[in-house]
Amino acid sequence: MAKLCRCTKSGCNLPAECFQIVFNEYYAMSSPQQYRFLADHIDITEPARRYYIKIRGVRHQLCERMFLASLSLKDSSLRKTKLKLQQGITCFDDGRGRTRGVNKFQITEETKNRIRHHILSYKARESHYARKKQGLSVGI
Repeated sequence: MAKLCRCTKSGCNLPAECFQIVFNEYYAMSSPQQYRFLADHIDITEPARRYYIKIRGVRHQLCERMFLASLSLKDSSLRKTKLKLQQGITCFDDGRGRTRGVNKFQITEETKNRIRHHILSYKARESHYARKKQGLSVGI
């Protein structure tokens, strides 16, 4: 990775191999784990935000530009994470596809039986596709 900034923060001057280790660890995680990783490596206390990466157990401070580049992130991911942290949200679970409570589209067995009974109330006639099958009459 080419040097992207001229700052003097300790993490910005690390060798490229260190950034590759962090990059590989980050992209081996699931989406909620990645958001948790970002939240753990951002300090949002005012007046300035600080960004860190941990390599071999040692925290190194980075500038925002180098932090984004080391993880190949866009500013929007970082902005979303910072906003959640400022709002006090600490749960980064992905809520897609999860329902809470009773599924409102679930059809009860009683409703299914009423539908079956209604369909069977119509006269059946012989199908012209396969002479042995029966279906509903055309006049319905």
